[in-house]
Amino acid sequence: MHQALEAKNLDKLGEPHRTRAKTAYESDRTLQDVQRVVKDFQNESSPSTRLLYLPVLYQCLVSVDRPSSQDLRTRSHAQTRVACAALSLRAIFTFSPSDTSAKSLWNELYAAVWPWIEFLDHNIYDLSKTIDSPQRLAYAEFIIFMGRVCETEDSVMETCGFCSILGESWRFLEQSRRTKAFDSGLYYLAFFLGRLDFTRDEDLLEIAEGAGGDLDNLARLVVEYLGYLAKPMRDPSLCGFFLRSIVSFIPVLRKHADTEYYSINDVDPASHTALQKGFIESLLKRGVLPAFVKALNSLLRSTEQDTEWTCRVVLHFLGYLLDTSKPYRWLPDSIRAGLLLALARIYAGCTSAVADSIHFLMGKLLPDNLIYYHVVIAVGEALGTLRRVVDTKEFEELEMFDMWDAFVGLAERRLVLARRLNEVDSIKLKACDNLACGKIRSRSKYQRCSGCNAFYYCDRTCQRADWQEGGHQNMCTPSSTISLTESSSCELGFRERQFLRALMHEEYQQSLLSICDLQVVRLSDSDDSEEFFTLFDFTHTPVQISLESIGEDSVFSNTLRETSGVEWTNLLARMRESQGRMQLHVIKVGDGSDMGLWVVPLRSSSSTLVNALVDYAKGIPQRYDEEEIVDDLRMVLNGVEEGLVEIH
Repeated sequence: MHQALEAKNLDKLGEPHRTRAKTAYESDRTLQDVQRVVKDFQNESSPSTRLLYLPVLYQCLVSVDRPSSQDLRTRSHAQTRVACAALSLRAIFTFSPSDTSAKSLWNELYAAVWPWIEFLDHNIYDLSKTIDSPQRLAYAEFIIFMGRVCETEDSVMETCGFCSILGESWRFLEQSRRTKAFDSGLYYLAFFLGRLDFTRDEDLLEIAEGAGGDLDNLARLVVEYLGYLAKPMRDPSLCGFFLRSIVSFIPVLRKHADTEYYSINDVDPASHTALQKGFIESLLKRGVLPAFVKALNSLLRSTEQDTEWTCRVVLHFLGYLLDTSKPYRWLPDSIRAGLLLALARIYAGCTSAVADSIHFLMGKLLPDNLIYYHVVIAVGEALGTLRRVVDTKEFEELEMFDMWDAFVGLAERRLVLARRLNEVDSIKLKACDNLACGKIRSRSKYQRCSGCNAFYYCDRTCQRADWQEGGHQNMCTPSSTISLTESSSCELGFRERQFLRALMHEEYQQSLLSICDLQVVRLSDSDDSEEFFTLFDFTHTPVQISLESIGEDSVFSNTLRETSGVEWTNLLARMRESQGRMQLHVIKVGDGSDMGLWVVPLRSSSSTLVNALVDYAKGIPQRYDEEEIVDDLRMVLNGVEEGLVEIH
């Protein structure tokens, strides 16, 4: 036994404190005996004198057995034992390791405290009549005490069941939210979340069990406490500390042992377990990204001086999570929470340590996702505020100003298209999917196939013809995987699909001359049997347009074939049967960490343009002047454009 816990220390107390302490030390102590000693202890201001009461507090924990649940409910002496232990625990919890530097003392105290914490946890709902605020004692007060202990001796965190108690403490900490104790509890909660390793499934499950039973409850707590950080705090430094700890807790980024650097490139999403992936999905659905953004903006508005470290950690986290989880689903709410403004504020005062994350988000991820209607609308709502920051002399002098200016310009152009979406002809018009007919008229003139909800026909005659001769019976399924149609496989809503088609058509019209140039040069260099499709790569800004082979050596064609099975084969068959009135255009988009490909056929009212390009390609000499070809193509387009209607 540590000497500070020996009974002889009680002799150093003055009277009447010595007599009261010795009485409470005996095994036949009463609750009133312990109450008097605890009151003396609380009234004592000298740390060295307070330590003299430790033998009594320690004996109340180790000299009695913890009662059974049955005894607790039926026997008064069992309730007295628990009440005495609770008083002792509360008194011990007011100690700090600064009161004594002896680690062995704190280890011995912990060995006495922990069994009672487990007892309180198991019987928490039977103790309300015996102990004042049992939850606060077992969880909130305990976690503050343990945090103080673990700042000098962290081996106790390895105790079996500790993660579960930590989860319970997290859940009940909010009961003290309006008191100063909440800040201490929040600090030590962050302390443990940052110190413990939750990459093992069993540890993640254990803290989730304590937090309410499942990962969704744990995700709710994360988002709820991030919400507390979004409000002004008594201690501004606590916001940054908690943000860094939450990032360390969530199993997304690997934390290097020798540094405090969180690296996106070191993490493979495939390395996450099914449990970790489920937790991350719960966090996303609960709104963890906008919660982080709001907390980050709160930090930037605070008086905290050194925010760069926190900004670097949080931006790595946001960038990774967005890049690996279909960002178009989560970006609108994050943008409305102030993502763009936070990035601008950070960039205005950042160093090279943060610049890489800013460049990834503003130069790559956000522009790539300006192809989605709801992302564009959300950015449009934030542009006014962003402009007030970007359109300043100080901001224009920054190194990456051109990147910001390009993003704002792109967003404004996409916003114009989004706002006039219902006016775009390529959206209002439809083509009859009976390729023998192929008329292009207002969509109100057509009836839609009830089997797939994707094909349109003038009437039942056209629908019957396409079913019997056009191959629609092989394609009539609501589970299309590569077509921008309403289906069980397409997560994009109506507006998103509509906007993508309109954006595709706009880029096609603006690039028509260069596309024709690519086609005639390709046709002149190949035999008549080669087939190709036009790829619009929206993972680049501006969009990159190329011709891709349909043959087996084509990466894109093989991907489409493997992804969709017969759907791609049937689209190819329809293209061939269209006699030049249907071309295959493919959109390449960033889909989180994956590549997304969507097929959007170009339907034409006639094959005039296709035939003209084929005829022109036959006459191109082996040595040709590119400028002459472009001039000739302008004349070709002028000759066929009148009366030609094309839609996507």
